[in-house]
Amino acid sequence: MVLFGAEERAAAYKRASPTFKIRDNIHRKQHRLDPEEIRFDTHLRSSGKSFHFGVTDIGTAGHRQYDLKLQVIQDEGPWSPPLSPGSEDTEQSPTKVESESYDAKRQHEIRTYLRYIKNGHENIKNLEAFHQYRDGDKLMMAQFFRLCDGGNLKQLRMGYKENGTIPPEQFIWRIYSQLIEALAFLHNEHPKYQNDPKHLNRPSILHPDLAAENVYLVWPFMQSRDGIYPDVRLGDFGKSLFVPIGKGAVIDDPDANPKYKPPEVNFISAKSDVWRAGSIMYSLTTFRRSTSTKTPWIMEENKSFANLTKEHQQAILMDSRRVHPINLTYSEDLNVMIQKSLVLDHNKRPSAGELLKELEDPAKLRKNATWMYKALPSWMTDKVITPSNTFSQERLNELIQPGQLEAARKSHKKAVAAGRKRIREEEERRRVEQLEEEERTEAADQFFSWEKREAGRGSMEILVDDDECDAFIARYVIIRAAGLKAGTWVEPGPAYEEFLRLEKVYLAAQDPAPQPE
Repeated sequence: MVLFGAEERAAAYKRASPTFKIRDNIHRKQHRLDPEEIRFDTHLRSSGKSFHFGVTDIGTAGHRQYDLKLQVIQDEGPWSPPLSPGSEDTEQSPTKVESESYDAKRQHEIRTYLRYIKNGHENIKNLEAFHQYRDGDKLMMAQFFRLCDGGNLKQLRMGYKENGTIPPEQFIWRIYSQLIEALAFLHNEHPKYQNDPKHLNRPSILHPDLAAENVYLVWPFMQSRDGIYPDVRLGDFGKSLFVPIGKGAVIDDPDANPKYKPPEVNFISAKSDVWRAGSIMYSLTTFRRSTSTKTPWIMEENKSFANLTKEHQQAILMDSRRVHPINLTYSEDLNVMIQKSLVLDHNKRPSAGELLKELEDPAKLRKNATWMYKALPSWMTDKVITPSNTFSQERLNELIQPGQLEAARKSHKKAVAAGRKRIREEEERRRVEQLEEEERTEAADQFFSWEKREAGRGSMEILVDDDECDAFIARYVIIRAAGLKAGTWVEPGPAYEEFLRLEKVYLAAQDPAPQPE
């Protein structure tokens, strides 16, 4: 069953569909999507406050499928100045801003696409359309991308890890070369675009969020999947940076944890992206290792990384143990090529453009080597679309009816509150049980001291039989607890005869005689 949060977003979108229009990315093919013809098929994933859905445009003969990303529009502060006096970014009329989705257009990720990525690249998850709409008091942003029906590399890596296997080498060559292609395009180092007027003198687009979860996979459209692999689509540019080609940016983050970052940490450049790409490939070909730092620095004095000496920091960051050879099942050629992107010194690390040139021939050679082909596992598709993330159209149609979504929200809120209450009660029950167990253990220790003392006095004998001993300890625990509560108990306990008297009094109090009529 789809999570209610996803159902809620989908139903709110469908409700709002008569109130907005969808804008095409002017640099791409015109899709002319009709909001009321969008069918929600699956909840692909959620990340932070973003929801990704697999949707279908049922208004077209081909029923084109998209990845629809919904998120609340954030106040990102002043946006970049308009490119020209007549730019839409100069518009201030609230009505015009809302109807033409100018707030969405000014958001960082969409601005990255429209100003810099533009018509995009075949290995970029290109923006096809966008708009904004209202969900109650929230202003929402919607982005349409082609559906990546192969999931992402994080899902793939987890699947292989769970199954204890590794991806085929030919597949690794393919996705590695395509990922570097995408980076070369973003960094404006791709030879194919050097004379393209849309990208001439464009700054480098850096991707500091680059990780396995935003490297998507898409199967070739309308083709059999036999004998082929999916292609890479690099996406999620919400935190992208723009710098002159070959330059970088220093990010002032004194609390930065360098464990999973490139060795240059707060200096972000195109070569940092190359390191991240290499780390993704490294994790796919090793599984049990990552390029994280290997030297701990949080000692007894609880020092943060920023408080270490420069020498100590460098020793941690440039530790050669961060990078080992990949799995021996793979060829040395692949190992060497992945290692090139993981050179610790970023000054010696190749750029994406340089690496693309080095990858071109060996990647092409492997691409055409049919004898190397090994099919990807069947579970790969199963992890993308499952019964648990597929929408019930009947349920969605019910939620968009007047009052139904509001009622469902109240019901969900109550269910969440009840669930939290159950968790608190369970935690309290466990806490009480733990305290009782600790008290029983303490009481048992005191009992043996008491038993030894009273046996030494000749008042009682040491209990040898386990059952008899356990039964007496149970009696002792009860009387001791009552004495401690009354404030009259002195460890390890009273004399044996006094104990029996107290027990008799306690039992009488628990079962009082009936009152005469």
